[in-house]
Amino acid sequence: VSNTLTTLRINKANGLTINGDGATLRQSVYEGGQCGNNQVQPVLTLTSDTNISVNDLTIDAPGNCGGAYNEGDYGILLGQATPGNTNITFNGVTVENTDGDGFAIYPQLGTCCGINSNITFENGAFTNIGYHTITPEGVNGLTISSNRFKDDGNFMDMEVDNNLDGNGDGTPTGAAQWNITVKNNMFTDGSALSISSIQG
Repeated sequence: VSNTLTTLRINKANGLTINGDGATLRQSVYEGGQCGNNQVQPVLTLTSDTNISVNDLTIDAPGNCGGAYNEGDYGILLGQATPGNTNITFNGVTVENTDGDGFAIYPQLGTCCGINSNITFENGAFTNIGYHTITPEGVNGLTISSNRFKDDGNFMDMEVDNNLDGNGDGTPTGAAQWNITVKNNMFTDGSALSISSIQG
């Protein structure tokens, strides 16, 4: 069916395993069909979850207008809630055709809290990511291992979000990116191991 939104949100779950068995979770339109208004519209969202495994699943987005003004068109969004997610593993998961970031890991923006911990993404793939491939802005313990990257934008964007412009009181989270491991990945066809940090 054209112009349908298929999204999944998991909130406050514990001990859940999702075996995709090669299935695809597809979102066929972002932004209500309009580019550039940067709404937050992830295909898969996890908030305040513990001990979650997602296996052998494809996250497929429409990929029709990539770039900075579509950053919120995520493939996977972890966080933006208190507490953050803990012990989350993606194994054999493919994220493809996002307009914005492929894998965003955020704290509760504008507050002190909501840091995600012990997050693993392994044996998967990121293809045709429209903006940042991975955005770890609130995580302590992130492993990116044995994945394939193809036709992606910037590999990793490391920011520290205080959000002084109207989102909370601007209190720093106290942690942004701690204990990150990137190993045994393959970058092809325009992808590269490029890391930026806007706030230094």
